[in-house]
Amino acid sequence: MTDIHLLDMKEMEDNMVTILEFYGLMATVAFFANPDMFAFLTCRIVQLTLKHGICKHSIVGFVQYAALLCGNKTTKDIEDASRIGKLALSCLKKRFYSAEQLPKIYFAYYGLVAIHNEPLQSCSDMIQQGFGAGMSSGEISMALLNSIHHVNTLLIAGEKLPALLEKADYYLDLADRYKNELVKSHLLIFRDTISTLIDKGESNSSKSKINANENACKQASSSEAMYFHRAIQAYWLGYNERWHHYVLKVFEIDSTTALLSNIVLTFIQGLNVFQVLKRQNTVKLRLIPDKAIAALKAAASHSQWNFRDKV
Repeated sequence: MTDIHLLDMKEMEDNMVTILEFYGLMATVAFFANPDMFAFLTCRIVQLTLKHGICKHSIVGFVQYAALLCGNKTTKDIEDASRIGKLALSCLKKRFYSAEQLPKIYFAYYGLVAIHNEPLQSCSDMIQQGFGAGMSSGEISMALLNSIHHVNTLLIAGEKLPALLEKADYYLDLADRYKNELVKSHLLIFRDTISTLIDKGESNSSKSKINANENACKQASSSEAMYFHRAIQAYWLGYNERWHHYVLKVFEIDSTTALLSNIVLTFIQGLNVFQVLKRQNTVKLRLIPDKAIAALKAAASHSQWNFRDKV
């Protein structure tokens, strides 16, 4: 498929547009509640588009499909995902521009696809634009979901921690004002990690709120976020065994939403294992550094800017 194919594709009839919109709404919910159904619904949107023509909801479907391809982690799939995502963005700009669709499209493309081959700093800027577009068009829930991606991408890109703490607090206030518990539970855990990295949480910790929101995080099928942050905190505080426990929990889940986080965890796992080996010298543990190097070389092959010199 090329840019010309999408621009020349016939337009979908109104009754099918309504069906696609319904599938899109279900896919948004399934993204957090049932990832397998998210994959099914996204593929269904693409299938109906190829059969009945294109509409503005098709653009979201193509970008979500690109995000699914990234989950396969092979070089070809990531290249195809990037190509399909860029085609969808081009079609959005030239044929189906829709301000209310921007938060969804930027959430999926810059938060799940572009992170593999575009600078994280550029991705974070576009995700912030997705947040702004959502707030201005009344798509508040989707805007706040972009705020999660924004804080996460900046944390991994190396944003100055005090500035990042201010951003997290700003987004937390909005999530509280609009009573979005899903976003609030994520941001509280982010905030706790940031404060831990600054001064071990002594002056800026939200630990009491974190403990109260861990159950909410689990119920929202976002355990990988909780385990990721618990792992980062444990490593920073020097708890090597605890780190190893949490990182294995993250890799068991293997979520599409955590692809960038998993690369970071793989990098730190390769370093941390040498401390663990002092107490548990097993064949399985000795294989981890080689696996980490292989994974990081693959990541660097897609984006030298983000991952070169970290192998």
